[in-house]
Amino acid sequence: MKYTGRFPLISLPPSVFKEAVSEPFENRVINEFRQNGFLAGHVTEGGVWRTQRGNLNLNFGDSKLYGEIDTLAYLPGTDISILIECKVLNDIQDYRSYRNTIAKLTDDSEGFRAKLLKKSKWINQALSEELGVKISSINVLLTDIPLPVINFPADNILFTWYNELFTFLWRFFQEIGYSEPLFSSFKNDISPK
Repeated sequence: MKYTGRFPLISLPPSVFKEAVSEPFENRVINEFRQNGFLAGHVTEGGVWRTQRGNLNLNFGDSKLYGEIDTLAYLPGTDISILIECKVLNDIQDYRSYRNTIAKLTDDSEGFRAKLLKKSKWINQALSEELGVKISSINVLLTDIPLPVINFPADNILFTWYNELFTFLWRFFQEIGYSEPLFSSFKNDISPK
């Protein structure tokens, strides 16, 4: 797998890329949620949510999780979970590759959105059963490079990058009247309307 890092261009075996590049990005996202009072962590293919309070088996009935989840965050006392698929866009080197990557994500030719929605349905049911409250999720395709927020309203998915996500969440929790300040370090990233 080629990794520009962003420069110079080097090739990394997939296991090294995961350990050295993608997992640190996922951990950064998880830690941001944890620092803001969320129960957050990775969900394994076996349906085990690895949170800061320990492991929680989310399996129910005969249903199985499709794949794994990079980041699942839940704010105690709410009915909202945030499901994030982290994407390190290592192959973007110029405008053409940027445009092609955006096209792949928006037309869903690689199934990113379809897979995320399948995971979201499973997580909403699993958390609802576990917590005894009907849970709805905010679904996010998150990149490591600056991109504008792209909303797929029909799919209930946001496609954005790190700072924009937490700026959006800061605004979202302000608008719904959540009393605790969340992601306040990102409030200065909001540009005037």
